[in-house]
Amino acid sequence: MKKILFFFSLYVSFISTGFSQTSSVPHLALQDIEFSVIIEEIPDTVRSIKIKFVNEDYSQSISPTVERNRVDTTIVLPASGNFIVQYEGINLSQSEVRVIPGILSIIPPLLA
Repeated sequence: MKKILFFFSLYVSFISTGFSQTSSVPHLALQDIEFSVIIEEIPDTVRSIKIKFVNEDYSQSISPTVERNRVDTTIVLPASGNFIVQYEGINLSQSEVRVIPGILSIIPPLLA
């Protein structure tokens, strides 16, 4: 019986690591400028997921459809600040994106 439990736990540990999803969200984005969100290696049983961008003052969610085991979508955030990215419908840990005002992107060339 111990051997059966050992092999079962070994099998479950390999299966759980074999289907890990990966997400690609930029760490820095510009306000009112679209950026892409990519999630890959989604299981076949998942048809849609919900992605929420949340900070203290603003919250926005999107529900893209899954095509060919991946999601490739864009989003525009009209507010600035540090946003927590939460995923519903799949097992992914939270990530973070910092959104800065677009006007700040022209300051470095002006100073150079």
